[in-house]
Amino acid sequence: MLTDHESILVVFAHPDDESFFWSPTIFNLIDRGICVDFLCCTSGEYTQEGPSDELATTRAEELKNTANSFGVRNVDIIYDQSVCPDHPQKVWNRMRVCETIQDTFLRNKNTAILTFDEFGISGHTNHIACYNSCKFLTEETKVPLFFVKSVGKLPKFCFFAYIPYLFSRRFEKFRCSHRRAWSAFSNHRSQLLWYRYLFFAFSSYSWHNLVFQYLPEDGGD
Repeated sequence: MLTDHESILVVFAHPDDESFFWSPTIFNLIDRGICVDFLCCTSGEYTQEGPSDELATTRAEELKNTANSFGVRNVDIIYDQSVCPDHPQKVWNRMRVCETIQDTFLRNKNTAILTFDEFGISGHTNHIACYNSCKFLTEETKVPLFFVKSVGKLPKFCFFAYIPYLFSRRFEKFRCSHRRAWSAFSNHRSQLLWYRYLFFAFSSYSWHNLVFQYLPEDGGD
């Protein structure tokens, strides 16, 4: 179980992923006295007009503020756009990403990694790249790896469709209030767009997460 570990490295793609999708898990881990560290694989520089260094600086600062509100120990960000560009159509340098994840893991003396599953919750290319990089690292090093479960659109936004997950024994479950999750996400002021308010109001990820461990011998599920 994830809660059996003393120190977790949370690996995600963009500044705001951590609180937009995983607030219930992060709050619960920290409430239990488990050390949590962040590794964000981009600085969130993407715009439709091209990468913005100004936006990247803003979003990095917002992430650090969010980490403080959670009680996270360390925050690392990969700023090198040649390694991990924030872009839905560009491929990451997986070997360089794996090296950075491993270096961060060892420096922090973490005991497990948490990241996206193969569907990346929203299907974003960068989310799935986090999954592929962490999975490759675990297969090479045997580092314990855990995923936050991606659920379909109906259970994601309809409580009644989500109910079966509440009784499933396949997952470790974490819960927090919408208000608490919003207190973390609201630090990302540059990302407070109208559709994100709707997402927070209706998404299951605002109050509940399902976590499972990757086991290489059976494909992780």
